[in-house]
Amino acid sequence: MAKRDVGAEMRKHADAAAEMVLAEYGHRLDFSEPTVGAVEAILNGFWKEGHFSEDLAANITLLFGAYIGELIREAFHDAQWVRSESAPGGIESPCIQLDDIELFPISWCYKRLYNGPDDSVVNKYLTFRKVMDSRSQEAESKAVVTRKSLHEL
Repeated sequence: MAKRDVGAEMRKHADAAAEMVLAEYGHRLDFSEPTVGAVEAILNGFWKEGHFSEDLAANITLLFGAYIGELIREAFHDAQWVRSESAPGGIESPCIQLDDIELFPISWCYKRLYNGPDDSVVNKYLTFRKVMDSRSQEAESKAVVTRKSLHEL
């Protein structure tokens, strides 16, 4: 049996999330970084409501986790969806792999849905961005030093 393409599967879920938000809320999710805040607000609405089935929770977290993952993939072209057995709970789960970093945006959304604002997807995303920005600055500094050294030869 052939393995399903997890990237294509997650893109389909992300597109479904964007379509649902447009139909239900009239807001366009365009896979830009500011839309992480829109996802946060939607998850907050479900959290405040508090009455949802396990099936609805699973669907919500899959759609919005896939959306955040696709947003990351579009912002960082080396990022890709993979299946990981190191997901919370030890269950094989799709995650975003970028260099040595594994991100679990589906778990982020699940925790946000159940734990409320203390498990903010925006905060998790911003923490990830801070790490990536820091790595980018380090690489840039090394490149400047290398260019300077070459000029001194």
